[in-house]
Order: sequence, then C-alpha cells, then structure tokens
Amino acid sequence: MISLAKFLYLVSLTAWIGSIVFFSFIGAPTLFKSLSHADAGKVVGMIFPKYYSLGIVTGFVALGTTLFLAIREGQWPIFKIILLLVMLTCVIYNQLSIHPRAHAFKEELAAATDPVEQEHLQMEFDHAHKVAVVYNGIVLLLGLLLLFLTARGLVL
Repeated sequence: MISLAKFLYLVSLTAWIGSIVFFSFIGAPTLFKSLSHADAGKVVGMIFPKYYSLGIVTGFVALGTTLFLAIREGQWPIFKIILLLVMLTCVIYNQLSIHPRAHAFKEELAAATDPVEQEHLQMEFDHAHKVAVVYNGIVLLLGLLLLFLTARGLVL
C-alpha cells in the first residue's frame, strides 16, 4: 500500500507540473502564434477550467498521498505539506477568482464601444492575467522544488 501511495504521489506531482510546463511553454504560445489573438484567447479561455481542475485533482492526490504516508510512517513532512497547500491555494484561487474575472473583463471588452471603457477593461484584464501568471509561476517553482526534493530521496 505504501508503494502505491508513493507511486500516486509521483504520478500526480509530475502530471501537475508537466501540464503547467506544456501549457505555459508549448500549448498557449503555439495557439497565439497559429491563430488570431482573439481566437487564441477564446481557445485558451476554454482550456483554463480543465487546466485548473487538473491541477486541483492532482494537487489533492499529491496532498492526500503525502498525508497517508505521514500517518502510516509516523513522519510528518511539514515543509512538503505546506508547499502543496500553497500550490493548491494558488490553483484554486486562479480557478475560482482570477479566471472568472478575466473572462468577464474579456466579454465586457468585446461588447464595449467607448474607447475609454475599452482601455479600462483591457487594463483590468491585463492585471488579472498578470496575477494568474504569477500564481501559475509559484505553483511551477514550488512543484519543481518538490520534484527535486523527492528525486533526491529516490533509490533506483
């Protein structure tokens, strides 16, 4: 049972971090190079809910297996637990707060006719996007740190 939990931890963490790397450095840039900016934005906007959901599911699997192993082995990796909680908080915040606001700004921007209002909405969208990127970056960096710490203890 312990080996299965360790396996699920590794799979969940690598799937989570791998999805961030793929989407951030391959998927989204390719869409924005291949499609018009507006169409790429629509596609990325449709992907985000699934992207964040994947992060939440894999994050809870990683946290759950970490807690399971802590209980079974009697050792509480507080640092790892804190990192996973911070990562999950960032992803949940992006999904429940930032993405809906950014989406609403985009829809309002598409309907706006006043140039001043358009500029304001664009600034609001840009700010929401920057916040999402920062939180995504935090999740990526902390996830890479967790992968490093995990790899350091592996025996092959």
